[in-house]
Amino acid sequence: MKQRILVLTLALAVLSITGMAQRPQGAGERPQWNAEQRAEQMAKDLELTKEQQTQVKELFEKQQAEMAEIRKQPRNEGTDRRAQFSELRKKWDTELEKIIGSEKLAKHKELQAQRMNNRRNRQQ
Repeated sequence: MKQRILVLTLALAVLSITGMAQRPQGAGERPQWNAEQRAEQMAKDLELTKEQQTQVKELFEKQQAEMAEIRKQPRNEGTDRRAQFSELRKKWDTELEKIIGSEKLAKHKELQAQRMNNRRNRQQ
């Protein structure tokens, strides 16, 4: 009786391990784009010049560094990360507007909203 329980337990363990091993890597996760990929996509979407694309790439690199700094902070220090991220986004939008102009920034925001809607619709 004890041997059967042991054998069944081992069989279940083996089956669960093989089931996890067959799951695709990063299932359910969306790929993270680096600063260069984001700048290239924005250049295509908004028809940016090479100079603007370079400036946007530098801004995105700066964004990634600032976000990493906030993420490194311990969560229980009483800091409101959401507020920090919100303030950073406002600052980045101002900097981005200086680089690409208000018309292209509005188009960029519109494209972001469309992509967000598409992602939400696919998840449902």
